[in-house]
Amino acid sequence: MEIRKPDIIESEIQLLDKSLFQAQSLLMQFPEDNLLRLTIEQDRYRRINLVDELKASIADNHQNSVLFFLDQNVSGIDLDLLLTNLGNFKEVLDKTSNYLNGSNKLPLQVKTTVTGSFGILLTTPFEGKLFREYDNVIDYVFRTIRILGESSASNIHDTLKDLFKNDKKLINKYSQFFNALSKTKKDFRLEWSAISGRQTKVKLPLEKTTHIYSLLSQQSKPEESTKQIYGIIKGVSLLKNRIDFATDIENPANNPIKASFSEDLVEVVKEYLDSFSICEFKVITEFNEATEEETQKYELINIMPAP
Repeated sequence: MEIRKPDIIESEIQLLDKSLFQAQSLLMQFPEDNLLRLTIEQDRYRRINLVDELKASIADNHQNSVLFFLDQNVSGIDLDLLLTNLGNFKEVLDKTSNYLNGSNKLPLQVKTTVTGSFGILLTTPFEGKLFREYDNVIDYVFRTIRILGESSASNIHDTLKDLFKNDKKLINKYSQFFNALSKTKKDFRLEWSAISGRQTKVKLPLEKTTHIYSLLSQQSKPEESTKQIYGIIKGVSLLKNRIDFATDIENPANNPIKASFSEDLVEVVKEYLDSFSICEFKVITEFNEATEEETQKYELINIMPAP
């Protein structure tokens, strides 16, 4: 039998949804109407079949379909909860697309809802050969979630290095996604129907989303390192114990390193003022999850004469 086009099936689902809404409204007025109740059950069953047909048609049309589920038997979901978590999931897909392909967005369209375990059916558009790129991004996200769920505190650093090359902005998107999921205290499920027909399901119970967020949140802790840098101390505040250390020799005022120093370095700082030197700094790097920017704080710990 020839597979119908997605837009034809979507139109039928929309008409059926209107019919279901009207029938359910009538049932509230006539709760003893068994014929009406039977009609509703038949329409619900018909809708399930139409959604399955839609997923098959989407794949036949070279489009991916992704289902985002609240994994419990409900007919509806709190809008704030849905939008927050759906938005975070979209950002994970977009940032992963940027990481893999250099493109900022993975285009997705909301097609319909799925009842029972309440879900949203999303699809990628038909855009020629780009469907393979979309395929790769979604596959990477699903595999990443599975790998993170199997990770532990002892191997998470190496896991993130393998998955993302420690891209902190990308790690932050996954962290925000799992943080929001865990805060709902609910279970979720993701499903993906690839163009090849392959079906992939990922269960995200509360204990798993909490576990993954706990691992990822540890990666945002400040990192400490030491650096030896050649330059000139061009400015000193002995009241605040701070220096301006110029690394651009031709233009010393161009973005100098601003660093603090301890009281026991006062005399040596004065000695090397306006002289070439090698300064050793303790550098604390912090990642701001809100702005997704790294900041660095420098502390002078030693000064050595320039060679």
